[in-house]
Amino acid sequence: MRIRGILDSLLLASMWGPSFIFIKLAVEEVPPLTFVALRLAIASLLLFTILKIRGEKLPPLGKVWFHFFAMGAIACSIPFFLFSYSEQYISSALAGIINGTTPIFATVLAHRFLVGEHITPAKAIGVTLGLVGFIFVLLPTLLDGTIEGDTIGILGVATASLCYAIGMVYGKTYLNGYPALVAPTTHLITTTTYLIPLALIIDAPYNLPLPSTQALSSVLAISIWGTAGATFMFYNILMRHGASVLAAVTFLLPLFGAALGYLFLSETLTWNVFVGAAFILTAMLVINGVITLPIRKKVPVK
Repeated sequence: MRIRGILDSLLLASMWGPSFIFIKLAVEEVPPLTFVALRLAIASLLLFTILKIRGEKLPPLGKVWFHFFAMGAIACSIPFFLFSYSEQYISSALAGIINGTTPIFATVLAHRFLVGEHITPAKAIGVTLGLVGFIFVLLPTLLDGTIEGDTIGILGVATASLCYAIGMVYGKTYLNGYPALVAPTTHLITTTTYLIPLALIIDAPYNLPLPSTQALSSVLAISIWGTAGATFMFYNILMRHGASVLAAVTFLLPLFGAALGYLFLSETLTWNVFVGAAFILTAMLVINGVITLPIRKKVPVK
């Protein structure tokens, strides 16, 4: 990995990592659906402005807009809402760690639906390690028998991570080949068009008290830094440095989420979270080939 690739990866991780804290701070005062609608609306407006400044255009109306609409729902509105809802019940640190299961889900789905991305023995071991890590994170609520609160939050974030993985496979299948800024801008715009009316009808935010400066600042920060900026950097890294460099960002996210939650929100990390995080990070390293396992290849009998 070249120095520029390392710097770009750290920059993207610094954009995505704090998102869990911004969500935690915002949803204390802003309803989850309204929060997601604001987040995507601000990010869409910013990316569209940059798109125009660069002289690029949105794709012409046609079937592809259906795919962008679906991509926006799968990879934006549904997981963003689930994260916002779930962080009413779990810490931002735990949300960041569980989000580390995304590449595990993606590996399984890619094996099933994408040509040339089958699960190797190393990837199978990685997926197993990831599942063990997820169980460790879930361990306290499994042992005490509760099925609400923490468990609801954990399952919500896990479902959001699965949505991200589905979105990766869907995007690679139907939206491959679009310029780096066109694809994210288009699917953010399509998502915003239906989320704003839904938020106005369901949450009726105009009847709620005005959020504090802290909550509004969190909405603005995650919109600009954690959504518009991060989406642009994601595609920039993919085009400039390739998938292997982009994968390194995923390794950093659980660490950023846990560390920032501990440092700035005084959130406690119990032993099972550390064990689960270790398993999940190891799983991602194995799946992406950073850790090479001594697996014997079968020698044909003569």
